[in-house]
Amino acid sequence: MYIYGTDGALQAAVNGESVGGYLGTYIDYWDGSEYDAFPWYQFTYSGSKIGRVVVGGESEPTTIDRLTFTIENAEVPAPETVSLFALMLAILGLKRQR
Repeated sequence: MYIYGTDGALQAAVNGESVGGYLGTYIDYWDGSEYDAFPWYQFTYSGSKIGRVVVGGESEPTTIDRLTFTIENAEVPAPETVSLFALMLAILGLKRQR
């Protein structure tokens, strides 16, 4: 998993160092031994201004289950900006009715 900032710079690369467990097993055809299969991973990343998250790659088949994002201290637009935008929409609406 690769985490990029809003400026496009790579902030973190998580390569599955911490296996959380396995979803099953498989039996080797040749010797009959049983092996763990289908590992699952749990990652935690804390950073600011995440622009995009890339999971997997060209040769890495990936399944995602329970992907969660928690936003803390998110920037909220100032009320003046929202009011100005609403006023602009109202003016455009009135001009369109005429």
